Amino acid sequence: MGLQAAEPPAERALTLEDSVNLAANNSQALLMLQEDENIALQRVRQAESLFFPKLDVNANWSKFRVEGDKPLLLQPSLGPTIITGDPHENFYTARANIYQTVYEGGRTRNVWRQARISYERARSAREAVRVQVSGAAKEAYYDLLLAQEKSRAYKDVLKRLESYMHRAPSASLEGIRMEKEFASLREDTGQAALAEDESRLAYLQALNLELNTAVSLKGELTTQPIELDLQKMLAWATQYRAELRQTEYQEELDALGISLSLAERTPTIGFGASYERSGHDVGLDTSGDWAGTLNINVPLSFSDLFFGWAKVRERKAQYRQATLKHAEADDQIQFQVRQAYTKYRFWQSELLPRETESRRAQALVESLRAKEAHGLDRLEAERFLLESHLKYLEAVHGHLDALAILERAVGHSLSQDL
Repeated sequence: MGLQAAEPPAERALTLEDSVNLAANNSQALLMLQEDENIALQRVRQAESLFFPKLDVNANWSKFRVEGDKPLLLQPSLGPTIITGDPHENFYTARANIYQTVYEGGRTRNVWRQARISYERARSAREAVRVQVSGAAKEAYYDLLLAQEKSRAYKDVLKRLESYMHRAPSASLEGIRMEKEFASLREDTGQAALAEDESRLAYLQALNLELNTAVSLKGELTTQPIELDLQKMLAWATQYRAELRQTEYQEELDALGISLSLAERTPTIGFGASYERSGHDVGLDTSGDWAGTLNINVPLSFSDLFFGWAKVRERKAQYRQATLKHAEADDQIQFQVRQAYTKYRFWQSELLPRETESRRAQALVESLRAKEAHGLDRLEAERFLLESHLKYLEAVHGHLDALAILERAVGHSLSQDL
């Protein structure tokens, strides 16, 4: 039985939406940030537990020998139990303790707020990367779509003119010029095929797919002019850009750090209660003891009196630094939005003129074909038609690409709100 050739892998047809979803699902950075978000959420849960009273339940059985009147104190891990001298060698204890802090200068609440802000910050970071990954996938999709259209257009023209070139004169100045023009067309066709292969690799890399994956794109390189308001884009960027929210979260964290530093010098008040039953041997009567305690603790430290305020001043300096970073991030985002908007407006203004030029070129060349024109004029006309069509495709691509860049600058999908 003869060997059979291995079948090529099935080709995957992907739309723009498929590309964005695959890029998001395959992004290692997004997966790691998702785990960071989960870690931050668990820290919020841990901080919430600080609001509840602490309850301890302890039971011991001890076999002992105590000589004289000297009592024996068990290890704290076994419960702080004192065993006194007794003829019985078995000692049993059962104890329950509860303690609740009622005032500590807002320390517990601020710790919870820190954990909550850190969680929101982790969510914001993941959203920022998701927008960047989606934007990169869109740009790679449009780049590959344009490269495919260019390569297809060059191949169609080259195929149409190949049979025509076989009849072209070769021993004349016009024939030399035609050969030169046709050779240039062949080179451009090869360059277009190379650009398509490179765009395909960049597309697979943007989607984090295997670089030998066979894919084809579903969709057309078309667009429609959309009127966008710059002030609205700037307002959306202030609302949605995760990088700006990151600096806001840092400001809040530093402000809470100041409060926590001040709270370290704040007295704490708490209530506690203990109940214990103990006795020697199971058959003996046991005693029940209880205690209720009001605890007031005033932290006083010689070092804090003289050097403790350095930590507060450090926190305040960090807060001022975060404020400056927020202003810097805001200026940078404003610049990015204006830059992307300028590029978008340019390509939108080019759509109609280039489309009109392409249609006029199509009409002129169709008229020349009807006259069965030959020679260098026919070759240059076909080349002119090809270049006019490619310029229009570049305008469409530039418009779509600029829209994707503007979405990344704004930090939000514009199609959801337009």
